[in-house]
Amino acid sequence: MPADMYISTRPVLAPHDASRPGGRLLDAASLTMKLLKLAKAPTLGDINGDLSRVPAHVRLEEGQVERLREFLPVVAQIRVKLTRSWDEAGVTVAACLTCGRWMLVSSEVKTIPKKCQLTSGCGGVVRKASAAVTRAQ
Repeated sequence: MPADMYISTRPVLAPHDASRPGGRLLDAASLTMKLLKLAKAPTLGDINGDLSRVPAHVRLEEGQVERLREFLPVVAQIRVKLTRSWDEAGVTVAACLTCGRWMLVSSEVKTIPKKCQLTSGCGGVVRKASAAVTRAQ
């Protein structure tokens, strides 16, 4: 039996940013992308929310399941690219760490606005979620 693996989300955020709504959303989006890749499914709709397709040795840490539930309406819109095909686009989330507003972006986009343009006068930092990585405990 393979050793237990845990999931570390990306981007790695400072604790004060990770606890804000935008940071928690980025964490949930990163986690969702990794779970979908492990389940070999492009969207949560393709597996009807059933994570049994994720290998059994992958463990979720305390708080990760709650974060997925908290942001389910948003992360359900994520689409991971499973092949290198040009006709299959990946969709991820970018969120402001200050106001918590978010937008869907192509996972192919290399740059996003650094300052928030989602809320008038906010000017907070916007970050894009990328797929989490697995690690041994």
